[in-house]
Amino acid sequence: MTQATAAPIGRPKVSPATIALIVLVVIGAILLSVADLYTDVMWFDQLGYLSVLATQILSQIGLFAASAIIFGLITGLSLGLAYRFRPVYIRFPDESSPFEQYRQLLEQLRKVVMIGVPIILGVLAGLAVAPSWGIVQSFINRTPFGETDPQFGLDISFYLFELPFYTGLVGFLSGALLLGLLLTAGVHIIYGSIKFNGRDTFVSKAARVQIGVLAFLYLLVQGASLWFDQYLTLTSSSGLFTGATYSDVNAAIPGLQILSLISVVVALLFLIAAFIGKWRLPVTATGLMVVSSLVLGGLFPWAVQTFQVVPNERTLESPFI
Repeated sequence: MTQATAAPIGRPKVSPATIALIVLVVIGAILLSVADLYTDVMWFDQLGYLSVLATQILSQIGLFAASAIIFGLITGLSLGLAYRFRPVYIRFPDESSPFEQYRQLLEQLRKVVMIGVPIILGVLAGLAVAPSWGIVQSFINRTPFGETDPQFGLDISFYLFELPFYTGLVGFLSGALLLGLLLTAGVHIIYGSIKFNGRDTFVSKAARVQIGVLAFLYLLVQGASLWFDQYLTLTSSSGLFTGATYSDVNAAIPGLQILSLISVVVALLFLIAAFIGKWRLPVTATGLMVVSSLVLGGLFPWAVQTFQVVPNERTLESPFI
């Protein structure tokens, strides 16, 4: 019997027709974008407000560049430091371990990953943030109204011009730091700086410090986010009317203030653990913070609304209306 020889399998080739189609689609998209831009220029120019369109375009370009650079730097620095302080000579006992395979793959594509991933993430972040140019311009050109709100005593312009910018900023930083934390943990796990062996967990000093500092920064930003959330109740339309209700003032706002302070305390515990190596206290505190968020952020306001406001809604809500 003669054994049939299998034909070598080559890479699938892209036909010239497919390449031509892709080129045509790209050219069409560019032409449509240019046509839309030309129409906008003619329209704004005819109205005498071409400077408005120029401000919009320049703001979007600037916001895209700044967001891409900041997001790329945070994620890129996280990746670079994790790789820089990896244990060079460590080997997994099982060479077929998926971590060993990932390590070899990462070594082969090191430059692509270390440079390409932050650039891609930065571009995606820039594209996501650029449409918010109006919020940034409103913050830059903010003007006080000279009238304060009755709850916090802040100028009403704060809620129109500043609060949207602050909430967007903490959301952006929160996403960048969280992604940087995940990338850092992934690299350290792949290279063995973090190893799980049953109940025992090994964490190298470099991994401990980097993860602890990133967790500290992330929780600080989360604390700021919770602090700004209390101001959002004054423009919330979730109740019978737009604004802070009885349960917001007497339950939700105090709860958010307490959660913000708890987040700062837990952040400090992670920073301390980064240098002393004792993780039990910050991990336990994180669990307590999650439970507190469920109680103070959800259960307590619901109980006040259900058992105190609903039976006397007209009396209790009248001053807030």
